Amino acid sequence: MPSPHRTAATSRSKSAAPSCTAVVLLALTALYVWWRGDPARPWRGALVLTGTTLLLVSPSYPWYSLLVVGLVALDGRWEWLTVTLAGTVLYIGGRLLPGLPLQTWAYGTAAVCVALGACLRAAPARQLLDRRPGRCRPA
Repeated sequence: MPSPHRTAATSRSKSAAPSCTAVVLLALTALYVWWRGDPARPWRGALVLTGTTLLLVSPSYPWYSLLVVGLVALDGRWEWLTVTLAGTVLYIGGRLLPGLPLQTWAYGTAAVCVALGACLRAAPARQLLDRRPGRCRPA
């Protein structure tokens, strides 16, 4: 028969894993913003860090994401508004659909939208680089 102390320690370490993962991902995001951020546009890095924090923490109240709305207005990366929408959907729909894992679906969809927006924004830049005259292309 397993010891109750051993079981409690195991459950504590399993519950700490998501928190540690979130902290590591936030630290990596902060390093990315610090390393690759544009000093002339500090709101871009603030948007990435704040939006990533909200995606990882996924709060139940939508007013936590009001800062994202202001940063989107400064930066113009509209895909981040899905994070605000996810909090609103969770706040309104949580009581209407009690058995549905709405928090996971809402913030997961927002994360996919943000990633898709980043990919779509990067595609024209890649095409522009491929069209430069004098660029060597492998045969």
